[in-house]
Amino acid sequence: MSYIPLRYLAEGIGAEVTWDNEAQSVWVKSGNDKMQFWIGKDFMELNGTKKNIGSKVFVNTDKRTVLPLRFITELLGWDVNWGQQDRSVTLTKSM
Repeated sequence: MSYIPLRYLAEGIGAEVTWDNEAQSVWVKSGNDKMQFWIGKDFMELNGTKKNIGSKVFVNTDKRTVLPLRFITELLGWDVNWGQQDRSVTLTKSM
């Protein structure tokens, strides 16, 4: 499974990212969508609806909030393709 720092991806596609220290969570706003991710939880909320992530959100050694790449990109409307030969990940916007 590939993981990505949430802020890198979200800001890279123009979303707004906010840290909530009290709740130990990250808010991502993209268009009309609001997402909340909690550190140490394997679920999130999208516009108030709970969704299973598949693994826990965590903070890596660089102090970045990290979650599975495929989950967040597909949630935001991107297709993810794994290149087995060169071990690459290609993201394309779903139409």
